[in-house]
Amino acid sequence: MLRDKVSIIYLALFLCFVAGAFLLIPAAAKQGQGDQPVPSPSSGKGGKLEVLDEDGDNQNLQEMMKALEDKEKELIRREEALKREEEKLNVLKSSLDLSLKEYADMRDKLQKELAADAGKSGQSQQWIGYVAKIYESMAPEEAAQRIEKMDGDMAVALLSRIKSKQAGKILGAIPVETAATLTKRIAEKKGDK
Repeated sequence: MLRDKVSIIYLALFLCFVAGAFLLIPAAAKQGQGDQPVPSPSSGKGGKLEVLDEDGDNQNLQEMMKALEDKEKELIRREEALKREEEKLNVLKSSLDLSLKEYADMRDKLQKELAADAGKSGQSQQWIGYVAKIYESMAPEEAAQRIEKMDGDMAVALLSRIKSKQAGKILGAIPVETAATLTKRIAEKKGDK
């Protein structure tokens, strides 16, 4: 999308230069032809075409050239602003990618420990408690998005360790069918104890 905007800016600059060239060609032709008046493409009073005077000075032509220069400066300013915004977006994307990678690594490690220690409660329970505290500190919508992507056993283990008020908010942000399944599994797990 940003590249499309930059392309549009370059196209506008090109059209400005082409229009400027068409405005300057009659002035150059007048100088080469001597005393013959050359009509200006700009309209004068009453909609009649103005004729350049002997010196080639035309107030409207100068005004149009100044307007074109102003437009060009504005386009350059906008292009620089777009470049700055693109740089900011790239930094944010890098930061987000790094956070997602760290999250995925932590999730994979927890899943491996859960699988290895399925019958044991020792170290994996400590990790689940640690991760549960992290998820309690997140906004419910963010935690819900992440928990929704986990496998069921891990999601149940985490939600079981999160404080009930926060777990309720998280479940409220998860799609209804998934939340119902997780709730049923949590209830079954609590009933087994």
